[in-house]
Amino acid sequence: MDDLSAPKSKILKSPALAQVIKFTHFHASNYYRYSRNQLINLKLFYKQYILETSAYPKEHEQLKQLRETTVQKYGFKSLMSVAVDEAQFLSVLLKIMKAQKTLEIGVFTGYSLLSTALALPPHAKV
Repeated sequence: MDDLSAPKSKILKSPALAQVIKFTHFHASNYYRYSRNQLINLKLFYKQYILETSAYPKEHEQLKQLRETTVQKYGFKSLMSVAVDEAQFLSVLLKIMKAQKTLEIGVFTGYSLLSTALALPPHAKV
């Protein structure tokens, strides 16, 4: 197994993610050696890596402020809000559809509503 501690850890800026990469260098047949909790943690690391490298950098500034405020105010309950990557996917779908009208039913803090509104053209209605 290659030593990934020097260059890739600097790129990833996270020792935990470097450990995930080391873990994934094993063959699939070696997965039986690890407990279910370790595999769940691996999925969480991948989710965090995806968010930090692709979703968060593309997030609109107002959406970022709303997400951070929601986490500060509601703590664990902030998980009820739409995830960043899901909101970005919804925005792409709205742009592809060239949606003109949207209807939002049931709003927690308005993250998905704001994401929807930002994806619509100027003359569209929410």
